[in-house]
Amino acid sequence: MKRVAKGNVGYTLSHRKWQIMKMSLYIILALAIFLIGWLTTKTTKNIMSIVAICGALPISKEMVGVIMSFKRKPMDRQVYEQISLKAGKLEQIYELLFTTQEKSYTAEAAVIEGKDVICYTNDPKCDQLALQKHLQRMLDANGYKENVKVYKDLKKFLDRTAELERREKQEIPYTPHSSYPELNRDQLIKHLLLALSI
Repeated sequence: MKRVAKGNVGYTLSHRKWQIMKMSLYIILALAIFLIGWLTTKTTKNIMSIVAICGALPISKEMVGVIMSFKRKPMDRQVYEQISLKAGKLEQIYELLFTTQEKSYTAEAAVIEGKDVICYTNDPKCDQLALQKHLQRMLDANGYKENVKVYKDLKKFLDRTAELERREKQEIPYTPHSSYPELNRDQLIKHLLLALSI
Protein backbone atom coordinates (compact mmCIF):
# COMPACT_ATOMS: atom_id res chain seq x y z
CA MET A 1 0.00 0.00 0.00
CA LYS A 2 1.40 3.37 -1.03
CA ARG A 3 1.27 6.21 1.49
CA VAL A 4 -0.03 9.61 0.44
CA ALA A 5 2.13 12.54 1.60
CA LYS A 6 0.70 15.04 4.09
CA GLY A 7 -0.94 17.99 2.37
CA ASN A 8 -2.20 15.95 -0.59
CA VAL A 9 -5.70 14.71 -1.29
CA GLY A 10 -6.11 11.18 0.02
CA TYR A 11 -3.78 11.75 2.99
CA THR A 12 -6.57 11.36 5.55
CA LEU A 13 -7.57 7.85 4.50
CA SER A 14 -3.98 6.77 3.88
CA HIS A 15 -2.84 8.08 7.27
CA ARG A 16 -5.79 6.44 9.03
CA LYS A 17 -4.99 3.04 7.47
CA TRP A 18 -1.33 3.30 8.48
CA GLN A 19 -2.25 4.33 12.05
CA ILE A 20 -4.63 1.36 12.37
CA MET A 21 -2.04 -1.02 10.91
CA LYS A 22 0.69 0.21 13.29
CA MET A 23 -1.65 -0.01 16.30
CA SER A 24 -2.71 -3.54 15.32
CA LEU A 25 0.92 -4.60 14.92
CA TYR A 26 1.79 -3.24 18.38
CA ILE A 27 -1.18 -5.05 19.94
CA ILE A 28 -0.23 -8.36 18.28
CA LEU A 29 3.39 -7.91 19.34
CA ALA A 30 2.47 -7.17 22.98
CA LEU A 31 0.08 -10.15 23.08
CA ALA A 32 2.71 -12.44 21.52
CA ILE A 33 5.32 -11.38 24.10
CA PHE A 34 2.82 -11.93 26.93
CA LEU A 35 1.77 -15.36 25.60
CA ILE A 36 5.40 -16.49 25.10
CA GLY A 37 6.16 -15.58 28.72
CA TRP A 38 3.02 -17.24 30.02
CA LEU A 39 3.45 -20.44 27.97
CA THR A 40 7.14 -20.85 28.87
CA THR A 41 6.87 -20.10 32.61
CA LYS A 42 3.24 -21.18 33.25
CA THR A 43 2.70 -17.95 35.23
CA THR A 44 2.00 -14.32 34.44
CA LYS A 45 4.60 -13.17 36.98
CA ASN A 46 7.60 -12.98 34.65
CA ILE A 47 9.74 -10.46 32.81
CA MET A 48 7.86 -11.04 29.55
CA SER A 49 4.63 -9.81 31.19
CA ILE A 50 6.40 -6.61 32.22
CA VAL A 51 7.73 -6.12 28.67
CA ALA A 52 4.23 -6.73 27.26
CA ILE A 53 2.72 -4.19 29.69
CA CYS A 54 5.35 -1.65 28.63
CA GLY A 55 4.12 -2.29 25.09
CA ALA A 56 0.86 -0.60 26.11
CA LEU A 57 2.60 2.79 25.90
CA PRO A 58 3.15 2.76 22.11
CA ILE A 59 -0.28 1.14 21.70
CA SER A 60 -1.96 4.02 23.54
CA LYS A 61 0.06 6.58 21.53
CA GLU A 62 -1.10 4.98 18.28
CA MET A 63 -4.68 4.80 19.57
CA VAL A 64 -4.66 8.58 20.08
CA GLY A 65 -3.50 8.93 16.47
CA VAL A 66 -6.33 6.66 15.27
CA ILE A 67 -8.93 8.61 17.26
CA MET A 68 -7.62 11.93 15.88
CA SER A 69 -7.67 10.55 12.33
CA PHE A 70 -11.42 9.95 12.65
CA LYS A 71 -11.93 13.65 13.51
CA ARG A 72 -10.74 14.54 10.03
CA LYS A 73 -12.91 13.72 7.04
CA PRO A 74 -11.48 13.06 3.58
CA MET A 75 -11.87 15.83 1.05
CA ASP A 76 -14.54 15.61 -1.64
CA ARG A 77 -12.81 14.94 -4.97
CA GLN A 78 -15.01 17.45 -6.86
CA VAL A 79 -14.13 20.24 -4.40
CA TYR A 80 -10.44 19.37 -4.80
CA GLU A 81 -10.69 19.57 -8.58
CA GLN A 82 -12.44 22.97 -8.41
CA ILE A 83 -9.80 24.39 -6.06
CA SER A 84 -6.89 22.90 -7.99
CA LEU A 85 -8.23 24.32 -11.25
CA LYS A 86 -8.62 27.84 -9.79
CA ALA A 87 -5.28 27.79 -7.92
CA GLY A 88 -3.21 26.83 -10.95
CA LYS A 89 0.48 27.09 -10.01
CA LEU A 90 -0.03 28.59 -6.56
CA GLU A 91 1.18 26.61 -3.53
CA GLN A 92 -1.71 24.41 -2.36
CA ILE A 93 -2.24 22.14 0.66
CA TYR A 94 -5.18 19.83 1.34
CA GLU A 95 -6.82 17.88 4.19
CA LEU A 96 -5.38 19.75 7.17
CA LEU A 97 -6.10 19.41 10.89
CA PHE A 98 -4.71 22.23 13.02
CA THR A 99 -4.65 21.85 16.79
CA THR A 100 -4.38 24.45 19.52
CA GLN A 101 -4.36 23.97 23.27
CA GLU A 102 -8.11 24.63 23.35
CA LYS A 103 -9.47 23.10 20.16
CA SER A 104 -8.74 21.47 16.81
CA TYR A 105 -9.78 22.88 13.43
CA THR A 106 -10.15 21.17 10.07
CA ALA A 107 -9.33 22.90 6.82
CA GLU A 108 -10.00 21.27 3.47
CA ALA A 109 -7.51 23.45 1.62
CA ALA A 110 -5.02 26.26 1.94
CA VAL A 111 -3.58 28.40 -0.86
CA ILE A 112 -0.47 30.53 -0.45
CA GLU A 113 0.60 33.47 -2.61
CA GLY A 114 2.93 36.23 -1.49
CA LYS A 115 1.58 37.85 1.66
CA ASP A 116 -1.74 35.99 1.49
CA VAL A 117 -2.70 32.64 3.01
CA ILE A 118 -6.31 31.60 2.49
CA CYS A 119 -7.99 28.50 3.87
CA TYR A 120 -11.28 26.77 3.20
CA THR A 121 -13.21 24.76 5.77
CA ASN A 122 -16.59 23.11 5.38
CA ASP A 123 -16.84 22.36 9.10
CA PRO A 124 -19.95 24.18 10.38
CA LYS A 125 -18.54 24.14 13.94
CA CYS A 126 -15.24 25.74 12.93
CA ASP A 127 -14.61 29.14 14.50
CA GLN A 128 -13.13 30.97 11.49
CA LEU A 129 -11.79 33.87 13.52
CA ALA A 130 -10.06 31.62 16.07
CA LEU A 131 -8.41 29.57 13.32
CA GLN A 132 -7.35 32.75 11.52
CA LYS A 133 -5.81 34.16 14.71
CA HIS A 134 -4.04 30.86 15.47
CA LEU A 135 -2.48 30.64 11.99
CA GLN A 136 -1.60 34.34 12.04
CA ARG A 137 0.10 33.94 15.44
CA MET A 138 2.07 30.87 14.29
CA LEU A 139 3.20 32.52 11.05
CA ASP A 140 4.15 35.74 12.88
CA ALA A 141 6.16 33.73 15.42
CA ASN A 142 8.14 32.24 12.54
CA GLY A 143 8.81 35.59 10.87
CA TYR A 144 6.09 35.61 8.20
CA LYS A 145 3.76 38.61 8.23
CA GLU A 146 0.86 37.15 6.28
CA ASN A 147 -2.75 38.13 5.67
CA VAL A 148 -4.64 35.00 6.77
CA LYS A 149 -8.28 34.53 5.82
CA VAL A 150 -10.46 31.48 6.48
CA TYR A 151 -13.56 30.90 4.33
CA LYS A 152 -16.56 28.67 4.97
CA ASP A 153 -18.18 29.57 1.66
CA LEU A 154 -16.58 27.58 -1.17
CA LYS A 155 -17.62 30.09 -3.85
CA LYS A 156 -15.94 33.00 -2.04
CA PHE A 157 -12.83 30.88 -1.48
CA LEU A 158 -12.71 29.92 -5.16
CA ASP A 159 -13.19 33.55 -6.23
CA ARG A 160 -10.36 34.71 -3.94
CA THR A 161 -8.15 31.85 -5.14
CA ALA A 162 -8.75 32.87 -8.76
CA GLU A 163 -7.87 36.50 -7.87
CA LEU A 164 -4.60 35.41 -6.28
CA GLU A 165 -3.76 33.22 -9.26
CA ARG A 166 -4.45 36.02 -11.76
CA ARG A 167 -2.55 38.76 -9.98
CA GLU A 168 1.09 39.41 -10.66
CA LYS A 169 3.35 37.31 -8.43
CA GLN A 170 4.55 39.27 -5.43
CA GLU A 171 8.30 39.22 -4.96
CA ILE A 172 8.79 39.65 -1.24
CA PRO A 173 12.37 39.85 0.01
CA TYR A 174 13.23 37.04 2.41
CA THR A 175 16.24 35.20 3.74
CA PRO A 176 16.29 31.56 2.67
CA HIS A 177 16.04 29.11 5.56
CA SER A 178 19.38 27.46 6.33
CA SER A 179 17.78 24.00 6.50
CA TYR A 180 15.84 24.45 3.24
CA PRO A 181 17.85 26.77 0.97
CA GLU A 182 16.14 25.39 -2.16
CA LEU A 183 12.62 26.46 -1.06
CA ASN A 184 11.14 29.84 -1.97
CA ARG A 185 9.10 31.90 0.51
CA ASP A 186 5.70 30.42 -0.41
CA GLN A 187 7.12 26.90 -0.17
CA LEU A 188 8.56 27.67 3.29
CA ILE A 189 5.13 28.87 4.44
CA LYS A 190 3.59 25.69 3.00
CA HIS A 191 6.20 23.65 4.87
CA LEU A 192 5.38 25.51 8.11
CA LEU A 193 1.60 24.98 7.69
CA LEU A 194 2.21 21.26 7.11
CA ALA A 195 4.27 21.16 10.30
CA LEU A 196 1.41 22.82 12.21
CA SER A 197 -1.09 20.27 10.88
CA ILE A 198 -1.34 16.73 12.22
